[in-house]
Amino acid sequence: MRLLPLLLVAGCGRIGFTSTELSPGDGATGDASVPQPLQQPCSVTHPGVLLCDGFEALDVAWDYQVEELGSVIRSEERGAQGNASLKIAIDGSDQYKAARWGKNNVLDFLDSGGLHLREYIFMPSTTVVADQLSIMVTGNQVDPFPSANVLLTPGEIHAGVEGSNTVAAFEFPRDRWVCVELHLQIAGTGGSMSIDIDGSTVVSASALDTRVAGGYTNIDVGFHYATPAQPASEMFVDEVVADTSPIGCE
Repeated sequence: MRLLPLLLVAGCGRIGFTSTELSPGDGATGDASVPQPLQQPCSVTHPGVLLCDGFEALDVAWDYQVEELGSVIRSEERGAQGNASLKIAIDGSDQYKAARWGKNNVLDFLDSGGLHLREYIFMPSTTVVADQLSIMVTGNQVDPFPSANVLLTPGEIHAGVEGSNTVAAFEFPRDRWVCVELHLQIAGTGGSMSIDIDGSTVVSASALDTRVAGGYTNIDVGFHYATPAQPASEMFVDEVVADTSPIGCE
């Protein structure tokens, strides 16, 4: 497989990882149990959106995977609305870790207007946020690889975009599916960013420059990065939707 360079935005600077192109069979199937009848696909419940994947039958062709001391696999262990989801795990190594799938060119170098990303996340109680755990990202692969992201630290949630980081006290719910929405109004000094949990805003900021160099193009799903001090962690992601209009929870 051809290797692609990909950098991350971390709290202390940009961290380099290697991404690998996804080809048929890469991380495609998880548990070997006989599949149950498929539920209504994400593309039916959210017609016309830019990206929509419920991981029921791998309808979306994800372009690359990053597995640095971690793994990403489609699993039928649990699903938010159907039978399957994406299972993401990293180990407890004293290094930077990452485990995610990515999709190129979901957005057309977006540099104005609205951008909304919705995911259902199941984080078990065994996952302890001890340092930094980035769980939702949109950006691009144009050097210097800018992004907007949702980051967890002990007892806090961060809404980060190039040049700004807004923090609120928050403990991510455990052992249940949680609807996480990232909202961006992309503009210069008049931009805004917010994160909603189960339909309620937990952190927001306005009067920001929310643009990124090169515009927004990509969506990444999983642990975008975890710091060396972050112990072994796991989560499941399902019903991923991206659009230029608000999406909401179901």
